[in-house]
Amino acid sequence: MEKRFLGAVREQASHRNLGQASVRSLGQAAIEYMMIISIIMVIMIPLLFLVNSYMTHGKDELKIRALEDSVDSLAEASEMVYFQGYPAKMTIKFYVPEGVSMTNVTENLIRVKVRTSSGFMDVVAQTQANLTGGLPTNSGTYRLNIVAEESGVVNVTW
Repeated sequence: MEKRFLGAVREQASHRNLGQASVRSLGQAAIEYMMIISIIMVIMIPLLFLVNSYMTHGKDELKIRALEDSVDSLAEASEMVYFQGYPAKMTIKFYVPEGVSMTNVTENLIRVKVRTSSGFMDVVAQTQANLTGGLPTNSGTYRLNIVAEESGVVNVTW
């Protein structure tokens, strides 16, 4: 009888040790998972900031290039009308991106101020023509009328 009792006590003790061992291994697994997740986050967070920075810079570059193309085409068309003289006129498409805060068409300069992620930037074109008129500031594509006046001034309207 004593042997049976001792056998039962030993069996219970071995079950307790197995329970403690499995709890320890579960705790170790949880710590390992937490370490893996923290290593992944240490790598991913700076990578996400870098990707966001490149995307913002790329959007700004596209905006500026499109605006430069529009301003250059307006300058070329203004000079063509100027050299043809009165009553020459021309209509062109002019793209205004988001973020344009100011436009100025005076004397021989076309100037557009646009907001980028790093601040404001001026896109400027110089012409031989004496210009007057204005440009839109709201984003979109517009038809600009370029007209040579009798006074020798080229008028830009939309």
